[in-house]
Amino acid sequence: MKLDSILSKPAWAHFLAMPELHQVPLSALATADEFFDWIRATGVAAPSSQDYAFWAASKSEADAQDRLRLLLAAFKLIIPSEESGIVAAFKLLQAVEPIKEKDTGEDQLHWDPCAPRKQRRIRSVSIDPMDLPERWIETLRRSAMGLPSNG
Repeated sequence: MKLDSILSKPAWAHFLAMPELHQVPLSALATADEFFDWIRATGVAAPSSQDYAFWAASKSEADAQDRLRLLLAAFKLIIPSEESGIVAAFKLLQAVEPIKEKDTGEDQLHWDPCAPRKQRRIRSVSIDPMDLPERWIETLRRSAMGLPSNG
């Protein structure tokens, strides 16, 4: 991405007069631009460390640290007040274990809810049917004959 195409966006209008802007590497500006696009799309007004971490990991968890590093390089010069939130996001990403994708094998793609299960549930009756109230016994008898139980 070219510098003029980044800085021509409305999100950068406020920063154009800052002399520090020209010290930011192009890769850091491009990353900050991606973050501004994400903010615009999600409507986040005041990003927290969780927002920074979520944004950084949204494309690829492997690149999340690098994305935060580039964003920090840009924000140190143009928005220094956000530096602590980005540093906290680094800690969040280091503390969270990568989420493993669920197995999407053939058995899950062609699941049949009516197919017999491999392990049947062992059932046992904890009360003798004759110890049930008379109305319940009658309901069980009607159900066994296929009749409605509301008799």
